[in-house]
Amino acid sequence: MTDRCGTARDLAQRRLDGERDPAAEAALNSHLAICPSCREIVAGLETVREGLRALPERPLPGVFLEDILDRTVRRERERVRAAVWAAWATAAAAATIVLSLILIRPGPPEAPAGDELARARREAGIALSLAAGAMREAERTARDRVIAERVAPALHRVPVRWSAFAASRKP
Repeated sequence: MTDRCGTARDLAQRRLDGERDPAAEAALNSHLAICPSCREIVAGLETVREGLRALPERPLPGVFLEDILDRTVRRERERVRAAVWAAWATAAAAATIVLSLILIRPGPPEAPAGDELARARREAGIALSLAAGAMREAERTARDRVIAERVAPALHRVPVRWSAFAASRKP
C-alpha cells in the first residue's frame, strides 16, 4: 500500500460517511482509475454500506437507549459537574486567601480603620465577582466542548431514527 492508497482510502471513507467535496471526489476517482486494489476495497465497502441500508429498521428498546445515555451523556454531565465544583472550591479558597492577606497583618493586632475595612470588602467583592464570572465562562466552555466533542459524535453513532424515537416518546 502506498501513501496515495492510504489517502485514497481516507477519501473513500469520507465519501461513505456522506461528505461531498468535489476536489476530494476528483482525487479519489483519479486514484481508483489506476489502482485495482483500492478500487476493489472501495467497491466492497460500498456493497457493505448498501447491504446495511437494505436491512429493516428495528426500534431500539428503551432499556438500551437508557444504557447508552448513562454511558455517554450522563457520565459526561457528572464529569463536568465535578470539574465545576472543583473550580468553585478553588475560587473560594483563593478568595479566602486574599481576604486573609488583606485582613491579617503581622505585628501587634490593631483594629482596621473603617475605610480600610470598606476597601477590603470592595476588593474582595471585585475578586469574587471576577472569579464567579470566570467560573461561569469555564462551565459554559466545558459544557459546549463536551457536547461538541463527545455527545454529538456519540449520538451520530447511535442507530436510531430520532424522529421515530421522538414520536414514540410522546404521551
